[in-house]
Amino acid sequence: MSEAKPYIGYEFTGISPLTESLYKFGIDFSIIQDPTIPDVFTAQPDILNVETDAIRVGQLSREGKVLYFAEFGLMLGEIARSYVTFIFDHHPTVKDMAAAAGDIEELTLKRLKAVQGDGNVPMTH
Repeated sequence: MSEAKPYIGYEFTGISPLTESLYKFGIDFSIIQDPTIPDVFTAQPDILNVETDAIRVGQLSREGKVLYFAEFGLMLGEIARSYVTFIFDHHPTVKDMAAAAGDIEELTLKRLKAVQGDGNVPMTH
């Protein structure tokens, strides 16, 4: 049995953040000024780079329920970020966000495998 994840879902949104789509489609959301975000970078220094990557925490209402999100923008090159957003049923803690960040590589590899079919998936480093 796999370890329970602190998040209830995730979404790869490419080079556009989830918040851009929420705004575009008129979905109300708010960004939370979470003072613990620097601690997430400290907890995952091999995955997150405080100089180039970004993390935003927010909340939105869906079907009468408040959901929270942690949006990770990972620098791809000199000018573009790739975004993955994790959805939570509670305000994510540093531990929750660090666990989500720790899953990014595995989830990315699974996504690549799904896109490539039964082709070869790059090995982790």
